[in-house]
Amino acid sequence: MHKIQFQIKDETKTARIEATEAYTQYTDEPKTSDEGSALIWNLDKYLETRDRRQDTLNNLMSNRYPALIFLTLNIPGAMKALPGAFGLYKWGFDELHTAFSDIRILIQGSDLLGPYTFFRLDADPVEVKKLCVITETAEPFARLVDLDVYDSDGRQVDRNILGLPTRSCLVCQQPAVECIRLKRHTYDEVIARTHELLTPFKY
Repeated sequence: MHKIQFQIKDETKTARIEATEAYTQYTDEPKTSDEGSALIWNLDKYLETRDRRQDTLNNLMSNRYPALIFLTLNIPGAMKALPGAFGLYKWGFDELHTAFSDIRILIQGSDLLGPYTFFRLDADPVEVKKLCVITETAEPFARLVDLDVYDSDGRQVDRNILGLPTRSCLVCQQPAVECIRLKRHTYDEVIARTHELLTPFKY
């Protein structure tokens, strides 16, 4: 139990750092897009929402499920409900049910960060992550889908464990974290690429 709580605390700290860095990148530069005005928002509310999700994850992992999947969307900027976003979420949801016949929903909802679902599986978490990576790389738009996998000890099974590189940037092929920290792309470039990736789901 202590191991789970320790990791959750560490992941929450990391999430806060990444969120603050991303927020700073997009608020420090001039905006020309309509979405730019939406960045005048409360960062604390964003972080509070992440914390609530983390609390939910913490509670679920205390049950020590063999494998737990957390489905979310990776939509940059303050506006998460972009045209096509929910259609993409539904695509990810359906793909998981296709990949795992015995998958079970634990909690499903929507908040400031968008729709999400927690699933459980009675399966090897490493094998589960392998199939999740296939889904995350199946289509260009799948870059906006996040499928986080955790084992029964509360440890995240990430791409590094599989010997795979971290996810690439939305705009280029460099590591996403690196592009955020070096501010390689403007807010407008990132949002334009996001809209482009969501095009198949705009009705």
